[in-house]
Amino acid sequence: MFKDNEKNGKVLIIVGICFTVFFAIAFIFNTGELSSGEIEPSIWGQFGDIVGGFVGTIVALVGVLLLFETLKQQRRANSRLQVETRFFELLKLHRDNASEMQSKKTFGRKVFIDIKDEFHDLYEFVVIWYPLEKANISESVWKKNVIQITYLITFFGVNNSVTGFLKSKIKEIISNDELYTEFRENCLEFLINEHQTTKDENKSKEPSQRKFLKYDGYQSVLGHYFRHLFQTVTYINDQNGLLNYREKYDYIKTLRAQLSTHEQAIFLYNSISTLGEPWELSEQITDPDKKLITKYNFIKNIPIGFTRQIEPKDYFPDIFFETDNAPTPNRIELEKKYT
Repeated sequence: MFKDNEKNGKVLIIVGICFTVFFAIAFIFNTGELSSGEIEPSIWGQFGDIVGGFVGTIVALVGVLLLFETLKQQRRANSRLQVETRFFELLKLHRDNASEMQSKKTFGRKVFIDIKDEFHDLYEFVVIWYPLEKANISESVWKKNVIQITYLITFFGVNNSVTGFLKSKIKEIISNDELYTEFRENCLEFLINEHQTTKDENKSKEPSQRKFLKYDGYQSVLGHYFRHLFQTVTYINDQNGLLNYREKYDYIKTLRAQLSTHEQAIFLYNSISTLGEPWELSEQITDPDKKLITKYNFIKNIPIGFTRQIEPKDYFPDIFFETDNAPTPNRIELEKKYT
């Protein structure tokens, strides 16, 4: 900030000196002082008064301009400091959210390992009762539907309080009534009955002998986690007047570094589902600047094969993953637009 002020001040001083020299030369030629060979005190006194008044005005103007610029940049620096302070507060809250997670005697980020394992077990079961050959849709749409159905069951669970809502959401995805009925009876009802049977058996057992309820849902664990994560990213992304793209990227990179590989995998599944569409895949998001996952390479650390049958590049082709040799041409063009 102060270097900029110093540079601006030097430019104004040089301009003032050049103008004064030019004015002096013009004065000498116009008054004939150079040809007379004599110095007329009265004439030069008038010149001094004129120059003094002019230079004094310029100096005062320069002072006002520099003061204005200093205040302006100081306000900007204070605003940037507020953004940074707020970001690290949000980052601390994210760490606290992750460390305080608890599910089935698992604590902290290890919960994401259980969620991922449960998701992929369920994925295989969903594929059996929602096969591509019966869906009568393209393979790419079918794959996305399988992910969405699997994630919705993983997220909401199959306990009695949410089964009605869960069925309605899945029916929106499986538009074929006959196929949906088959899926509901053979997949959903099986999971619901299995869950209820375990719950009933646990009632007659001692707490230490009770089984964990499979597919009980992770809404209470993941709901707050993803809402806070979205708030943090959008907070930085919205600082258009204070931060450029690279500065924003560095902030989000710091946030991304807090995510384990399993967290990024669950984040991928969430973002493909209807619950996570506001991150990028919603049809209403047409502005590349609002496609937050691709813009900030938010899942770039997922290794090849880590998400098994699910290929991240099928949904986010322009993310520059760690295993990629070079960014895609479209990625290069996007970054030009961002900056």
